Amino acid sequence: MEEKTQLLASLFDKKTVEVLKRLMVKPGNFYIRDLSKESGVPLATTFRIIQKLTLLKLVQKKEMDKFVFYSVNKEAPIYNEVHSLVFGTT
Repeated sequence: MEEKTQLLASLFDKKTVEVLKRLMVKPGNFYIRDLSKESGVPLATTFRIIQKLTLLKLVQKKEMDKFVFYSVNKEAPIYNEVHSLVFGTT
């Protein structure tokens, strides 16, 4: 378990892990402002984290009219590994 914790810390900082947890625990679409509020991470930092996770294909961006929603991409090749690291499961 200690190895997984160290690996997670080397891949993602604490704020990224908090945003990931919010996305993975509650299924559905999120506004970036809601993710920021629920994770306790500043809005600008949450935006940068979401951009990085989108590039990794862990997060999907959906635009409906003028609204932008984000959701976790369970089909991402690294989803299971990241989920396991974040929640400490095997």
